[in-house]
Amino acid sequence: MTWVANNTGDLVAAIEYFHAKLPGWWFSVGVCHVSADASCAPDSAGCDADLLRMKFFDEGFSADLLPPATMADALRYVTYAAVFAREDFRNYNPQADFAASLDVGYAEIRTRQANGGPGWERGLK
Repeated sequence: MTWVANNTGDLVAAIEYFHAKLPGWWFSVGVCHVSADASCAPDSAGCDADLLRMKFFDEGFSADLLPPATMADALRYVTYAAVFAREDFRNYNPQADFAASLDVGYAEIRTRQANGGPGWERGLK
């Protein structure tokens, strides 16, 4: 692979977008000669800490994008994935008790993902 001289892209704007869409979440970005990477998940002290009870959110979201992708591209990718997953989960069954819906919500999100149905991945295509 060829090293991309300016691999940050518009990283400051991507970070601002991340914080606007996912307050109380953590992220990390990195780059090497084969990929631009990003990861994110709810912070245990953040406003979405309740999501950490679900393995789906506890594992977080990650991207390893090939060049010429930048760290900004990778951060936007995980931001979109996390925003759409959170939205789908929060809207899944708002009338039900949250604790009782955790396992059902996880199964539903994974089923949608596997079947290519509506879900967080719609923002990535």
